[in-house]
Amino acid sequence: MSASLDDVRDFDFIISEAYRIDVELGSPNFREFYNQEYNRNFGSLGMTINAPTELIPKNIRVPKRQIHLSYASNEKLHLISERFIKSNRLEMLITVDEFVENLKKFLYIHVFIDNGEDGIKGYTQLLNKALKITKREMAQEDFFFPILAHGLDKEKISIGRAEIISAQHMYSMINDTLTEEQISLSKRFCSAHKYHYEHFLRIPVSKRSKKSRERIAKNIAGFAVGILQLFSEHYHISPYFLSLSTSPYPNYEGFYFTRISNNDFNYNHSSKGRITWSDKFWDKFESDYNSDLGTVLSRLIDLAIEPNERTIIADRLIDAIYLFSSAQQDKDDSSRIVKLATALERLVSLPSEKKDESTTKNFVSRVSSLVSIYYPDEKDWAKVSKEMYEIRSNITHGAWSLYRGVEPLYSSRYSELTSRAIFSACIGFYKRSFTSDNNDQLVKEFFDFLENAIKDK
Repeated sequence: MSASLDDVRDFDFIISEAYRIDVELGSPNFREFYNQEYNRNFGSLGMTINAPTELIPKNIRVPKRQIHLSYASNEKLHLISERFIKSNRLEMLITVDEFVENLKKFLYIHVFIDNGEDGIKGYTQLLNKALKITKREMAQEDFFFPILAHGLDKEKISIGRAEIISAQHMYSMINDTLTEEQISLSKRFCSAHKYHYEHFLRIPVSKRSKKSRERIAKNIAGFAVGILQLFSEHYHISPYFLSLSTSPYPNYEGFYFTRISNNDFNYNHSSKGRITWSDKFWDKFESDYNSDLGTVLSRLIDLAIEPNERTIIADRLIDAIYLFSSAQQDKDDSSRIVKLATALERLVSLPSEKKDESTTKNFVSRVSSLVSIYYPDEKDWAKVSKEMYEIRSNITHGAWSLYRGVEPLYSSRYSELTSRAIFSACIGFYKRSFTSDNNDQLVKEFFDFLENAIKDK
C-alpha cells in the first residue's frame, strides 16, 4: 500500500506549512499573523497536531511541540486520506475522519520521534502505520434501536440476520451491565409517547470502524423497516404500525379548533388509534417470510450488513427499499410520490442512457414489465406507471402547485406499484445473482428479456 506522488506532494506541503506557521507565530507580529491566517468562524480550532496522549504513559520522551496546520494543509490531510482509502477499497470499512485522526498521530511521531524519511518510502510507512492502528480499532458490534411495533406480542421475530426482540428480553440481557441512571433514561425515552417503544430492533454489524458501524447500522435499520413496510403495503395495513426511534414518531392523534363567523368554537379531534389489523401482520409476515421470498430478502440483508467493495445489482434493491420506507413515513403526498418514483428509477434507470423523450418510455415499459411478471392482469400497470412518472415530473419540474392543487394525488396506487415492482425485482435480480456487477448492459439485457417475455404472453 504505497504512497502516491500526489501523497508525497501533499505531505511535503503540510510540513512546509507547519514550518511557515511556526516561524510566523514566533515573530513580533504573531497576533496580526494569527488573525489573518485563521480568519474563519472557529479560528484555529482543530488546526494543531499535539503529541498523542497514549505515548505519555509509556515513558517515551515526547517533545513538547505542535504541528501547525493551515486551512489548506488540513484539507490536504483529508485529500490524502480519501485517496488512500479509495485506492485500497476501504470506503465501506473506514471513514475519512477516523483515518485522518490516526494519520495525525503518526505524522507527529514521524516528524518528532522517529525522524522519519520523506518521499515515497517514508510516507508509505506513515500511511501504513495509520492504517494498521485503524484496522486494530475495528470491531463487530450489535446495535439495538427502540422500535414501536403495533400488534407484536412475541418475544422475538427474525428478519434475516436482523431481529425484533421485546423490551423485557432486552433488559434481561442487559442485566446489571449498565447503571441504574442509564436504564432509567432509556425507559423514560421509550415511554415518552402515547404508544411506548416496547421492542428493540437488533442490527448485527460486521467488523469495521466505529463511525462506519454507526452509519451502516442506522441505514440497515431503515432498510429492515422498509422490508416490513413492503409487506404491510401488500397486506393493505397502514405503515404507521411501525416506528423506528431514529425516525420521526408518527402523529397518532391531533386536533384543531374551528369557528364559523361569530358562532361557537368547535373541537375537531382525529385519532388513528392502534393500527387496524396490525396484530394480524406478524403471523402473516412470518408465514410469507418462510418462503423463497424470505430466502431472497435474507440474502439481501446479508449483503447490506456486509457491503461489497464494488457496486453490485443488489445495491439497486437496497436503495429502492430504503427510499420506499422513507416515502411511507412522509406526510406529504407530493413528496411521497417523488420518493416512490425515485425508488423505481433506482431499479430501472441506467446512467448511460440519455435523458430524452425515451426516458419516460423506458421507465413505463420496464416498471410495468417488472410488475406484470408476478402480478399480471390485476391492473393496467403501464397506465399507472405512466401516470405516476408524469405526476412526478410535474412536481419536480415546477408544473404542479402544492397549495393550488385541487386534484387528489393517489399516492396509495403508486405505493402499491412500487412495492410490487420491488418484490418482483427481488426475485428477478436474485436469479441473475445479487453480486453481479451493477453493469448497465447487464441490467438492460435483464429488462429487455422481461419486456419480450410480456409481449410473448
